[in-house]
Amino acid sequence: MPGPVPDSADYGKELRRLVTRVPRSPEHAQQRVRAALLLGRVLVGRSRPAEAETVLAAALDSGVAVPLTEHISAVHTRVTNMAWSLRRIEEASDLLDRTIAAVGAERAGVLHGTRVMIAVTLDRLHEAVALGDRALDMDSPDIGLAQAVVPTVAFARAELGDPAGGLELLDRYQEASDDWDTEALLLANSVSARCTSLLGHLRPAAAALDSVHRYDPGHGRPVLLQALLDRCRLLRMLGQPQQAVALLRGAIASETAHAYPVASAWPLAQLAGALAESGNHAEALRTLVEVRSMRGEVVASPITEDEIDYENALLIAHTGDHSAAAAQAVTLAERAAAAGRTVRAATALLLAARLTEGAAVRYQHQALLRAARATGGLIAVFADYTEALTDGDGATLTEASRRLADMGALPLASEAAAQAARAYRASGQFGKSRKSLAACQELLRGCSTMLPPWLEEDGRHERDSASLTPREQEVAALAAAGMSNRDIAGRLVVSVRTVENHLHRIYHKLGITARDELKRGLEKLIGRPRDGERMPSLRLLGATSEHVA
Repeated sequence: MPGPVPDSADYGKELRRLVTRVPRSPEHAQQRVRAALLLGRVLVGRSRPAEAETVLAAALDSGVAVPLTEHISAVHTRVTNMAWSLRRIEEASDLLDRTIAAVGAERAGVLHGTRVMIAVTLDRLHEAVALGDRALDMDSPDIGLAQAVVPTVAFARAELGDPAGGLELLDRYQEASDDWDTEALLLANSVSARCTSLLGHLRPAAAALDSVHRYDPGHGRPVLLQALLDRCRLLRMLGQPQQAVALLRGAIASETAHAYPVASAWPLAQLAGALAESGNHAEALRTLVEVRSMRGEVVASPITEDEIDYENALLIAHTGDHSAAAAQAVTLAERAAAAGRTVRAATALLLAARLTEGAAVRYQHQALLRAARATGGLIAVFADYTEALTDGDGATLTEASRRLADMGALPLASEAAAQAARAYRASGQFGKSRKSLAACQELLRGCSTMLPPWLEEDGRHERDSASLTPREQEVAALAAAGMSNRDIAGRLVVSVRTVENHLHRIYHKLGITARDELKRGLEKLIGRPRDGERMPSLRLLGATSEHVA
C-alpha cells in the first residue's frame, strides 16, 4: 500500500514531471504510468477526487501504452470520479466517447456500462437503452460488459414505462449472472424487483428485496442503497410506513452507505415522506429542511431530484397545503413526462388528482394517461384512478380500489374506496356510497395507516354541491340544448359513461330528476358564484338549440 500522499500545492506539477520525463527505457516508462494509475485508484478510495484526477489525467495523457485491461479500468475510474465526485459529468461523458472510439467498441468492455450509467444520470433514458442494446448486440458480450450494462438498461426500460421489457432483459441473462460479482448481481435482483412491483406484484417484489438490503460481509456496508429505497417505497405502498422509517434511519446512520445511483438527499427525502405517512409531521418537516440543505452536494440527477420533489409535495400535502402540493405534483408530472419517464409522471399526476379530486388535473394530460395505460400493471391502474377522480366516476374508483387491493397497495385502495363513496354520494347513489365507505374501513384494518388528511375533511361535498364544476357546466349546457349523451361525449372527447356520471351529479346538485328540467335548473343557477367566477350562459358555451342543429 502506498504511504501518505503529499498535500503540497505543487503535487500535481511534480507528478506530471515524473510521469512525462524521459524514461530510462520503455519498460521503465510503463512501470511509472502503471504505478500512477494504481495511485489514482488509491486516491479515489481515500475520497481525494481532485488529486486522483490529477494523477489519472497525467498517467492516461502521457502517451505511454499499458495493457488494455488496465487502461480500460483506469478510464472507468477516472470517468466515475469526474462524473460523481467532481461533478464534471459532461466532460466525463466526452472522455468516454473518445476512449470507446479509440479502443473500438468491441474492446471497450465495462466502459459501455459506465456510458449507459451516465446517460441515465443525465436523464437520457432512451439514449441509455439504445447504447446498452448496441453493446449487448455485439458478439458474445463478456461477463464484465453484461453485468455493467444489463441492470442499468433494465432500470431505464422500467422508468420509461416498459417494466416487462426490463424484466425480459434480466431474465435473458439470469443464467449467466451466476458468475457476476456480488454488487452487480444484487443490483440486477433489485431492478428485477422494481419491474415486478410495477407489473402489479407488490408483495413478491417486497419479499425479494428483503434480503438485498442486508449488509454484505465482504464490504461491511449496504451493497445497494437503491435496493433499500425501493424496498421502503414498497413497504409504504403496502401500508407499513413505520417499518420503512426504521430501515431508512438505519441506512442514513451508516456513514459508509453506498449509493447507486442515488444522491445523499434521496434517503432523507423518503424518510420525510414515510414520517408524514406515519403521522409524525413535525419530524418530517425537520427532515425536509435537512434535505433542502443537502441538495447540490452531489451531481444533480433529474431522476433523483424528481424523487425528492415527489416526497416534498407529499409532505406539503400531509401538512395541509393541498393546492400548493398539487401544483408541485403537476409540474413534476409534466417534467417527467417530457423526459419519457412515464412511471414517475403517472405517479405524480395521481398525487395531484388525489389532493384535488381531479381538479388540478382535469383533461390536459390525456397523452400521459394513455402512455401510463400502455405500461400495464400498477401504472395502468394509476391512470384509471386519475381519470376516475377527474370524472367523479364512482364505479371506476371502486374498480381501481379493488385492483389496488389485489396488488397489495392497501392504503391507496382504501383511499380510492373513500373517494368512490364521495363520488356516489355526489350523484345521489347513497347506497353505493355507504358500501364504498364500508369497503374503505375494511381495507384500513389490513394496514397500519389511516386515511390521509385531505380525505379526513369530510363535509367538503356539501360545499361542492352548491355549484357545478366547469366540466359539469359544459355537459349540462349541451344536454339542455338537446344534444344526446353520445353527441356530448363526441363533442367533449370523453366516454358516454363519463357523460352519464356527470349528469347524475348535475341532477343531484340542481335538485332535478329529468333531462327536460335541465334548462330551468341552469337558469336558476346562472349568477351563482364558484371560485370567483359566474356560471356562463348557454349561448356562451356554444350550445344553443340553433348551434346544435
